[in-house]
Amino acid sequence: MPDVSEFTFRQLIHYFYTDQIPFVCVSDCLPLLELANRFCLPRLTHLIEDKVEAELRMMLEKGSDVIMECLMLLEESQVFYFFSSFIVSYLIFVSCEFFLIS
Repeated sequence: MPDVSEFTFRQLIHYFYTDQIPFVCVSDCLPLLELANRFCLPRLTHLIEDKVEAELRMMLEKGSDVIMECLMLLEESQVFYFFSSFIVSYLIFVSCEFFLIS
């Protein structure tokens, strides 16, 4: 497939066979999310967003710089206009959590 790395395509095939997403971390979720949207796979999109949200929550609990991670994702996702709204909403959530904890 043009414009799809072998790694991302293997992740998609894994999803087709297992109905689960393989290991997806915040920093490398965008290509798979873009592919899920390209093929109109709302369940895969939802699973990726849930996984990213869980990872960001875990990072927040550990005291990591989640806001910076969200901003980096937002910057990378400029190509993927559909993903920006998810990151922006999560960035707002994280900011509220941060101020509640502080």
